[in-house]
This record gives sequence, structure tokens and C-alpha cells, in this order.
Amino acid sequence: MQASPSPSPSSLPFLSSSSITQHVINQNGVKLSNSLKKRKRTKPGKSWIWGHMQKNVLLKETRCLVFININNEIKQCQKKFAIGTSTSSLAAHLRKDHRLTETGELLPLSGGAVQLKTTKLIQKDPNQPTLMEFVDKRPPLSLKKSDRITSRILAWLIDDMQPFNVLTSDTFQEIFLEIDSRYKFPCQDIFKQKLHQSVNFSESKLTSLLRKTLDTFSFTTDLWTEAHKPYIGITTHWLAEDFVMYKAMLTIESFPYPHNAEHIEDCLRREFSKWGIMDKCLAGVTDNASSMVKAMNDFGTTHIRCTAHTIQLSIIDGLKSKEVVDLIGYAKALNSFLSKRNKYQERCYLSQAKMVNSSIQQKNTTILDVIGSDVSTWWNSTFLLLERLIQLYPAVIMLQQDMIKDQDREI
Repeated sequence: MQASPSPSPSSLPFLSSSSITQHVINQNGVKLSNSLKKRKRTKPGKSWIWGHMQKNVLLKETRCLVFININNEIKQCQKKFAIGTSTSSLAAHLRKDHRLTETGELLPLSGGAVQLKTTKLIQKDPNQPTLMEFVDKRPPLSLKKSDRITSRILAWLIDDMQPFNVLTSDTFQEIFLEIDSRYKFPCQDIFKQKLHQSVNFSESKLTSLLRKTLDTFSFTTDLWTEAHKPYIGITTHWLAEDFVMYKAMLTIESFPYPHNAEHIEDCLRREFSKWGIMDKCLAGVTDNASSMVKAMNDFGTTHIRCTAHTIQLSIIDGLKSKEVVDLIGYAKALNSFLSKRNKYQERCYLSQAKMVNSSIQQKNTTILDVIGSDVSTWWNSTFLLLERLIQLYPAVIMLQQDMIKDQDREI
């Protein structure tokens, strides 16, 4: 699917003879004589400048589409204006930077007053090629090829979890203009439409696969928080008759509070019923959260607790002795001191650099960043914290010696 083509920058809006003026303009663009007839007030969106400007409501901006020659290369001006910029300001840009007027005449570059001819503008033939199309003698890009390129861009957005606003980057779009200038880069709405089409297509394919190959299945589910928003994910696993192993993610969706057992059980039943596999469940794997344990018991299937989470809980219990708690507390305090004070964090970098340059350590030693704080839900965060502080130990000792001499230290 392609976006409907935007008006060509070379197209000119149709004007009636009553709206055409005759005036004299000097080299500074000052109007010296009045119009022959008083022009009617233009309706919103009908001004002549929209033959050279394009408004994007989603991005809240207006861009100039006039083609200009930069170092023998034809490019669009692409100057951005706020979406609320008045038509008179946009017209001023066209007159000043591109010497364009409402009648289609070019303003003089220099030399006295010039009288513009009274001209009736002719509506552009839709089959007339644009300047870029005229310069590029290659045949237009086929609809199939263009759609294939758009699909590959969408696949990249999904696989690399890129935000949609990357599509509005001028540099990103110029990459495709350089690869093939015939490709008309679609707007965000086209990509979102194709995304919905892809979701519908994938759902129909998965429904067919489940119907043909699934007799029984197990599943995994978990809750987590990202950017202060809670989510739930459900993944199914099954073995087909020909011993081919399949897995499919049924959903990742927002999961509003409360996160109790009843809410989790309702979500599981709703998803499995949606895919027509409610009566084929053998077992489910979850963590050891009390709400998950109760939800699985109420759901009525075999509950397998996550082995990794069980080991982590055992490790946490093992770290509760007073000696270990004190040691980890000191390590957290030291790490917090380095990570939350930019002055000493920079000095830590400089201490490492001195050690590398003085051959105390090998020349290929990497200068390390201070690691983030220890977080209980990141299972290996305590280990990573201690490991990084051990690596930074020589630099911390050097920093300590420098701080003894520092009269302005912040402790």
C-alpha cells in the first residue's frame, strides 16, 4: 500500500482572473502600486502557498517542498515551520528564499523596479512529471517493489524495536533517496496500517497452525513493569505429531492493576479461549510469586515453578547473614558515592587512565564505567555490582589518595 501522492512542488493552484493582481515590486520586494481588484479572502487551506508547502498534523509542522539546486544536486528545501505559522509568513519565505510569487513569476535578483505581467495560472496536468522525475530517466518504481521496500522497513522497526518517529528523520529518509530516488517514502500512517495488516495476517496463520498441529500444550507467563507500565506475556509450547517443536507468543499486553490471582486467571482463560485451545493445556511455568501460585491453582493445571527463580530465592536467603549484609551495604554505599557524584566519577575515569598510561595495567585495559545501583528484581545485579567494584579497586585506591589532598571534597 502506498500513500496518496502529495501535491508536486512544481504544481500551481488554479486562480480565477478576479484574484490576479498587477503590481510593481522593487529589488527589496516592496509593493509600489495597489491591486487592480481587491482580492477575496482566501479560504483556509486554499492559499497559493500550499502548492509549495505541506502540512503534517501528526508532526505538528509545515515543510517547504520547493526544489533547489545545491552543488548541482536537486533537493527539496525541507525548511520546517510550526504548524500554526501564518500563510503570510510562509509566503514571505517563498518570496525571500525562492523568489516565488502568487502569479508564478520569479522576483528579480537585482536591479530596480520590475513590473510583473498579469498571468492566469494553469492547473497542472496530473500526468506531467515532476522535476526529479524528469531528471531521472529510469522507469518509475513498480508498486510491488515499492511495497516490498516498505515491508522491509516495517520488519526492521519491529525486529529492532525502533520507535515510529525514526521514520521522520531527514537523514533516515535520505538513505533511501540515495539508494533509489524513485522510492516515495510513505508517511507514518501507512506504516501503521501495514503493521495492523501484518498482525491480522499473523493471527490467521497462527490460528491455522494451532488447529493443524496442536493436540496439547504447556505455557509460560510472567508479569513485569517497563517505564512504569505493567505488562503480561503468555507463550505457548507444543510438539506436533511429526516431532517438530513449536512455540508461539499469544500476547504481550498492558496489564492494569490489581495484579491478583483472579485477574491473572481471567487473562489466561480469555487468551486460551480466544485461540480455541482452552481444553488442551497440560502445564504452566511461572515464577514463585504468591499471586501466580494461587492463579495456577485456581486455573486447575499442573504448575511448574521457574527453576532459575527458585535458585535466586535460595541465593537471597544465603546472603542474609550479618557479615554478608554489611559487606554488600559497604559496596552499595561506595558505588552510590561514585555513581551519583559526577566530579568523583570523572576522577575515577582519570585514575584509570593514569594507570593505563603508566603501565601499571596492560595497555589494552578498558576504562570502566561505574555500574548502576543494585536492584532486587535484577537477579544478577548484586553480582555485577561486586564484580565491577573489584575491577575498579586500584582506581578507587588512587582516587582515595587524591581526595585526601583535596580541600574541596564533597563527603
